[in-house]
Amino acid sequence: MDIVLLGTSRLLYHCAETIRTFYGRDKAVTILDTDPSPINQKYKAEFPIVSGTKQELMDYLRSINADTVVLSVNNRYLIPADVIRLPQLVLINLHHALLPAHPGRNAEAWTIFEGDAVGGITWHYIDAGIDTGRILLQKATQITGQMRSIDLLKACEELAVCSLKELLPLEQALLLPSRVQQTQDRIVHRAGQIPGEGYLNRNWDIDQMSRFLRAMDYGAKYPLGHPLVSIGGERFWIRRYTIEKTENAVSSNHSDYNPEKREMTIREKDCRITLNLRKG
Repeated sequence: MDIVLLGTSRLLYHCAETIRTFYGRDKAVTILDTDPSPINQKYKAEFPIVSGTKQELMDYLRSINADTVVLSVNNRYLIPADVIRLPQLVLINLHHALLPAHPGRNAEAWTIFEGDAVGGITWHYIDAGIDTGRILLQKATQITGQMRSIDLLKACEELAVCSLKELLPLEQALLLPSRVQQTQDRIVHRAGQIPGEGYLNRNWDIDQMSRFLRAMDYGAKYPLGHPLVSIGGERFWIRRYTIEKTENAVSSNHSDYNPEKREMTIREKDCRITLNLRKG
C-alpha cells in the first residue's frame, strides 16, 4: 500500500518524516503540496513532491492505480466526490478540533472563542461532507486561560505527529473500529468567517473579550486579520493587548480610553485588559 500526503506546511513534512522513519526508504511516499513554500526545497531529495492547481492535484489522485492511503494535512481543498469514491484510495483527514465540534476552517480559533475547556485533533475518514467522516483517532489537550490560537495550533501539531505514530502501520490502522459522528445542528465555519466578525464587542463580559483577543492571536501572522474595536464610531486596529489579573475586583465593566496614547483599559471582576490601538 502506497502513501500520499496532501496539503502544505511544516506539519505536513513532519508527518512525512514520521512515516518514512517507521517504514524505511523503500515505502512509496509522495507529497502533493497545495501551497509550495521554501520548506519543500529541504525535502526534495527525500520525497517525490508534486505541486500544481487543485485540478492538477485532483487529477493526480484520479491517476493512481495502486491501493493508496491519502493523508490530508493542512489541506485547504475539498476533495471531489468522484475522487472520494475511487476504490483504490482511502482518504483520511487531520482536523484541529475534537469533531464533531468546530468543523471547517480555523478550528483552533473557534475552540478558544467559544470557551471550550479542551481542544485537540481528530483523524477521520473523508466522505462527501465537510469534516463529517467516521472518526479514527482523537487526542485532547486542555485549554488554559491564557492560551492563544497560535499556542493551541502548536499543541495540535504536536498531538498530530504523536497520534500519527499510533496509527502506524496504516495497513493495521485501517482495520481499527471507527465511530460515526453526530453532526446534527452543527455549524461549519467557512473561510472568511471570523470570531465576532473581527470586532471586539465592548458589551461582552471581560471573559468573552479575552477569548476573542486570544482567538485572533496567531503571533506574528494574522490569518484572520487584525482584531478591531469601534470607539465613538471610529474603527481602530488592536495592535497589542495585555490581559492581567488585578488585586482589586470591580463588579461591572469599566473602560477608559486615552486618545493621546491611543490606549484603552477595560476592567471587570479581577481582570484588566489593555489595548494598544491604531486608527484604521
